[in-house]
Amino acid sequence: MSGWTSPTATTPTTTGPTGDGERRPGWRHVRSAAATMPEQDPSSSRVTLDQVDDRTAPGLTLAGLRGRDRWLRVGVDVAALLVLHVLAAVTFQLTFGGRQVWVAAVGGAVVGLAVGVVGAWRRLPTWQVAVLVVAGYLLLGGALALPATTTWGLPGLTTLSDLVYGAVTAWKGLLTVDAPVEGIGTLMIVPLLTMLLSGVVGASVALRSSRPTLAWAAPAAAVLVGISSGIAESFLPVLVGVGFALVALTWTAHRRDSTQQSLLGQRRTTRWQSALMGAGVLAVAACVAGFSAPLVSPDAYRTVLRDEVEPPLDVLEYPSPLQSFRGHLKDHEEDTLLTVSGLPEDAAVRLATLDAYDGITFNVSNADALGPDAGLFKRMGRTVPEDVEGRRATVTVTVGGYDDIWLPTVGKVTGAEFTSARGGAIAENLFYNRVSGTAISTVGVREGDVYRLDVVVPRQPTSAEIEAAEAGEDELPPAEPVPDSLADTAQQWSAGASSAGAAVVAIEQELRRGFYSNGLEGDAPSASGHSVARLQTLVEEEQMIGDEEQYAVAMALAARSLGVPSRVVYGFQPESAGEVAIRGGDVTAWTEVQLEGLGWVILRPTPDKSQAPEPDESEREAKPRPQVDNPPPPPERPDYPPPDNTPPEEPRTDEDDRSRIDWGLVLLVAAAVGVPLLLLGLPVALVLGLKARRRKARLLAETMSDRVAGGWAEVVDRARDLGLVPVPAATRSEVARSVTERFPTAAEGPVQPHDLAWRADVSTFGPRQPSATQVDLYWQGVDELRRSMGRSVGWWGRLRAALSPVSLRPWR
Repeated sequence: MSGWTSPTATTPTTTGPTGDGERRPGWRHVRSAAATMPEQDPSSSRVTLDQVDDRTAPGLTLAGLRGRDRWLRVGVDVAALLVLHVLAAVTFQLTFGGRQVWVAAVGGAVVGLAVGVVGAWRRLPTWQVAVLVVAGYLLLGGALALPATTTWGLPGLTTLSDLVYGAVTAWKGLLTVDAPVEGIGTLMIVPLLTMLLSGVVGASVALRSSRPTLAWAAPAAAVLVGISSGIAESFLPVLVGVGFALVALTWTAHRRDSTQQSLLGQRRTTRWQSALMGAGVLAVAACVAGFSAPLVSPDAYRTVLRDEVEPPLDVLEYPSPLQSFRGHLKDHEEDTLLTVSGLPEDAAVRLATLDAYDGITFNVSNADALGPDAGLFKRMGRTVPEDVEGRRATVTVTVGGYDDIWLPTVGKVTGAEFTSARGGAIAENLFYNRVSGTAISTVGVREGDVYRLDVVVPRQPTSAEIEAAEAGEDELPPAEPVPDSLADTAQQWSAGASSAGAAVVAIEQELRRGFYSNGLEGDAPSASGHSVARLQTLVEEEQMIGDEEQYAVAMALAARSLGVPSRVVYGFQPESAGEVAIRGGDVTAWTEVQLEGLGWVILRPTPDKSQAPEPDESEREAKPRPQVDNPPPPPERPDYPPPDNTPPEEPRTDEDDRSRIDWGLVLLVAAAVGVPLLLLGLPVALVLGLKARRRKARLLAETMSDRVAGGWAEVVDRARDLGLVPVPAATRSEVARSVTERFPTAAEGPVQPHDLAWRADVSTFGPRQPSATQVDLYWQGVDELRRSMGRSVGWWGRLRAALSPVSLRPWR
């Protein structure tokens, strides 16, 4: 252009070399030459980061630096990224616990940063950097995250397979395990892999990218992974948040200054004064934030991913453990099931906590919409955080004749270690509900298994504390139907109580006035089970007779009827402490109620075993002896008559005997009577046979849900035979309503029609199949409802219904 003079043509060279070995024009002459330049459009001469590379700005990336500058760049960037990754590792602490998480997280970050530096230093293509990442993960991942599977830190086939498999499965597994999860399977791969990838990406962006100031985003992503995959409680949030911002902003300011120097082609001293001033301002802000954070958000609770993930264990697939109560007494009364050492005084062994009742059985449950406070069964690590007040102890359990999936525990478990040959398999499949204190291992425990538990036995309040307390507020799964007679009796027993605690104590005392019998040989008759019908018998008879199974369930349902959260605990109660051998005869059950300010309080409503009814009384009431007549006196010896000298008569011939039977008459009578009976009996036999065949087909249907649907069809067919004509398009609920209206005694029985209809709908349209035990219990309810319906029509109506062919015809 005219009027423009090139500085290279009019100025001498500068007196010193530049950073890249070339000589530049003296800045004094450049300024004088620049004064003659015409004004240009700033937008046409602005250089953006998208337009620069190693040729336009040699100092922007690591490849454009040499010597000391190169080492300084690597040192500053790696140090800043390492500090950010250490802060990110803090977010995994509460989730994993222990020290191994620091080895895995920081070790993974170091490996990732090293791979990123090598890739930038050697200017390796992306695929080669990826190969180095995989190689570093497989070679060093075992020593960092899975040391138990390595030999002297070297990976074996098990280590490599766990690293490959865990890279896919550990992420979901982490969300379904109750924290802390240290020592569980391959879950430690999550912090290792997160920090490894974050390190290599952060180093690559800082040393190779045209936007190095964005390198902090990689460790920030690691922080988000640690928080979202962790637990709701936070750990050092001010340190992580403010510390991360302090380091990231200071380092970013330094890198931005270096970038500007590279773009201008200058080499100036870093503005450390500005950086230090900025760091000071951030430090003051950090102090203010640290002191004000508890005031702004005390005990903050955050939503994390594990809150949205459904646990992998559905305990409703397993039958209620309380159903085996009488089995322990009948089959294993003198057998040693467990040997427990270190058992605290007055402590019981817990097998399961039951908080859901359906009218037939009390069962274990998971938290859901109807019972959000029941707790969740999650995989259990080596330790469990527990802040309950009580006595701490270490208990060792050696399994003898016990063989079940429910893991015997004591109090609240804070740690577990399995030392037997099957210990690894038991621990891998162990689930624990921290709310109920119930543990379950899906592979079960059996003879020879040994494990150690760190436990806390909660402090039990005094009687005065209990009677002064009100009911708790936990929402447990439904426990219904409660028998009306039991609810009415609970109201009578608790009349005049000044608090919920006083009410449940009054009910406990009244139940303890009953009699104890488990119905075994030599004891008073006492039916097993805890269905609605059995509980009605318990409270309606003149004498309450039962064992722990009935009394504990009756206590829990009575408390529920008063609005007090309650549950049943099934386990063993040995007679001594320390080292004890637990036998089948030590089986027991008790009730726990939740009271405000006291938590879960133990109640034992079962009468003492010495309070047994008189055997002869119970025998006369339940098993009357048949009346046996005295044998007749022996006959008197007859007198011999005098001899008869009359000549004997000639014997009759066979022909004469036959002549005395009129066979024609016999045949005629048989035809006259038998043929009508046969004509009448064939339809009856055909109807009864077809109904029996139909019932058998429904009982043996291919799927469990079809068997439940078949049970409901039996109810509908019974109603049709009794005279009910259902609407063809009616739903199960509508048919149940019609059954209740037509047959009033159906609503008075232990099983309600709408309950069976609801269960059939859940089985048909629900996401899972019912278990075989649930199907058997459903059919028991079907038979009970059929009998209740029949009581509305009398014996003649029941006979007509049994012979009626109406239900053999389709109705839809």
